[in-house]
Amino acid sequence: MIPEIPRWQQYMLLVGALLAVVTSMCLRFTGHTLSQSFVALFLPLLLWWPHPEEPVKRLYWWLMVFLAIGLEIMLLAVALPQLPLNQNRSFLT
Repeated sequence: MIPEIPRWQQYMLLVGALLAVVTSMCLRFTGHTLSQSFVALFLPLLLWWPHPEEPVKRLYWWLMVFLAIGLEIMLLAVALPQLPLNQNRSFLT
């Protein structure tokens, strides 16, 4: 049941999972609903999928991975300034 994935894909899965968990936590702490904060967890599911061997499918797989990582980083960039921790630090500005 567990797919056989190469070592580089395991590292990408680990980094993607950490990014997804941090983004999901930031979204949840900024007041988003539980369903909205779970959207970030699609990245590890995509990276868990085995890397295809055919060139065209491999191209689409890489496009989806880069798109998912970009969306994940954008969600994190939008959620970070809205954290309650940042609102109490007015003395820094």
